[in-house]
Amino acid sequence: MISKFDEVYEIMKESFPVDEFREYKEQKKLLSRPNYFLKTTLHHDEVTAFCVYYEFDDFIYIEHLACTEKVRGQGIGTQLIRDVRGKTTTDYFRGRTSNRYPNEKKSRILQEIRIHLK
Repeated sequence: MISKFDEVYEIMKESFPVDEFREYKEQKKLLSRPNYFLKTTLHHDEVTAFCVYYEFDDFIYIEHLACTEKVRGQGIGTQLIRDVRGKTTTDYFRGRTSNRYPNEKKSRILQEIRIHLK
């Protein structure tokens, strides 16, 4: 049986260049940190999207946000960000995006940016 983390890691491998995510063991080990969180979206018990983030006192750092290709463009990533925001007490998000895929219209990987949410 494939674990939910394994499903997340597969989406990560499909969505990001190899130099933008950690090796499997290192990535999984982060889950033991008290300020590191993983939120997923499921469809028929399969992970279709995920968001991994750090929560600090004055901001949230979104490290990775990705959806499977079949659900991209349906607002699932946006909803994940709203869900993450709803679970936190901070008003600031910090994320990182890659422009390595300029030809992909639906590529919405966050750029190094600090957003004040009102």
